[in-house]
Amino acid sequence: MMKNKKSLSVLCLALAGAMLSTACSSSPSQQSSSAAPSTSGSASVSASSSVPASSSENEAKSDVLDELPLPLTNEKVSLTLWKPWNNDYTPDLNEFAVVKEMEEKTGVHVEYQTVLTSSASEKYGMLLASNDLPDMICHTSNIAYPGGGEKAISDKIYVDMTELVEKYMPNYRKLRLSDEDTRKITVTDSGAIWGIYMLRSNDALEIVPEPSWCGLVIRQDWVKDLGMEMPVTLDDWHEVLTAFKTQKNCEAPLMVTNIGIPKADYFLSAYGVTSEFYNDNGTVKYGPLEEGYRQYLEMAAKWYEEGLIDPNFISNNVSWNAPADYIATGKAGAGTLSWAATADTYVEDGRATDPNLYLAAVQGPVLKKGDVAQSRVTSYCALTPTALTTSCKRPEIAAMWMDFMYTKDGMEANSYGDSSCFTEENGKYSYTDVVMKPSSGLAPQSEQFSHIFGDNLGLVSWQRFDLLNPAERLAAREVYDADGTSLVLPQIELTDAEGLEYNSLYTDIQTMVQEKTAAYVMGTESLDTYDNFIASIKAMNIDRCIELKQAALDRYEAR
Repeated sequence: MMKNKKSLSVLCLALAGAMLSTACSSSPSQQSSSAAPSTSGSASVSASSSVPASSSENEAKSDVLDELPLPLTNEKVSLTLWKPWNNDYTPDLNEFAVVKEMEEKTGVHVEYQTVLTSSASEKYGMLLASNDLPDMICHTSNIAYPGGGEKAISDKIYVDMTELVEKYMPNYRKLRLSDEDTRKITVTDSGAIWGIYMLRSNDALEIVPEPSWCGLVIRQDWVKDLGMEMPVTLDDWHEVLTAFKTQKNCEAPLMVTNIGIPKADYFLSAYGVTSEFYNDNGTVKYGPLEEGYRQYLEMAAKWYEEGLIDPNFISNNVSWNAPADYIATGKAGAGTLSWAATADTYVEDGRATDPNLYLAAVQGPVLKKGDVAQSRVTSYCALTPTALTTSCKRPEIAAMWMDFMYTKDGMEANSYGDSSCFTEENGKYSYTDVVMKPSSGLAPQSEQFSHIFGDNLGLVSWQRFDLLNPAERLAAREVYDADGTSLVLPQIELTDAEGLEYNSLYTDIQTMVQEKTAAYVMGTESLDTYDNFIASIKAMNIDRCIELKQAALDRYEAR
């Protein structure tokens, strides 16, 4: 039993902070079946028996689907999809029961060409060089066409799907238009649609961002034991961290990244800036140039000297999750952590050295009570686009198949798996024993990945996590989300030329800023040199980098 609990916790952390061209030869069928149910607003469609005929005469009339027919075709159709994908439990996606169910419903066979996510970038380059492209290509955060999606269209590698979305993708079309941020993210600055984005939703098929998966935590059990209140302001935090150091003999009261600032710019954002480029009411600014950054460094240097910040923050190289060998063993008292590891998770999985350990989510620190921190983990609704390549011989079939992934059936396939895995009643989902008591012996948190289609294409409901985690852990997400995001830039994009110029300038600037920031925190460099530091990065043309970011933000807002 303890083994399963440990597997559960490790899997939860993994969750947080997280996939031969065959000609298509058929016409859309005129049969019908149920598709997406009605949801609030206009962001869903239903199936219908009204299907555009496949004749060239009707195609010339630019028929527009208002409802998606199922099956999509009565003829045998095969498509190929290239997808970065990792699964330790069922290695062949083509053998998933949910894939077979999707084929039965759509009438379209899809052959999945999967590559490991770790090698996806290299494999993608090889794929492009091969001139043997699949019909569809799923992108992930580490895969990008050189020069961007519009360049892929001009290079005649990807298809501009603007017309296909309008004619053959009623579900995706309505969903992307139901949310203004999603609408902006899913088109380029010129209005082209080079990829179909995976969309985060709730179980009701509404575009709703996933709650923050990571945030700030503190040893609440220590705070109570010391008779103190949970910290709110920076002064509160100084008092609590000092007590952790002096009364709990804590080695690293606060864990930070290797530049001396916690992830999501906690503590720093109390001064109204972030560690890099940020949004100041529509104006792009660069944190290290602003007085608030210097003020943070003055505070952090004092805290470091007092032993309140991890003395080994450079070598510990903490990223999003404070390491368990610190935060679960009494060596650390606060840091950033996935919601899935909050509360008494480490007690349950046996890694805690204190049975009373309780890691409570807290909001970001502020200068004075009543303020709200304006930087946190931001979950976007639109991610990982899937492109249609020019190798596809029947793009309208591919477009309708992609649109199927934005129906209720598609959301369930992505989020809950095949029909044997779950039940649904009045919009409420429950896992069956296939997931809850699997024959594999895996914990449910692991077993679910043997059944779901995944997170690269279609609607994906973040509410699936609610079924497998206790309420006290899920509640951490609400605390994380209580902070604001006004300092956070949206998903802006530089043009190809801008990107080349920006990278040629900012790579060296970023390196210098990170090195100097760490040195100022540790006290190995005096803050008396800060004006010279600013002069140096200005001489390296940081102002031009800001101009490029500003231009991208202006274009984004004008979309």
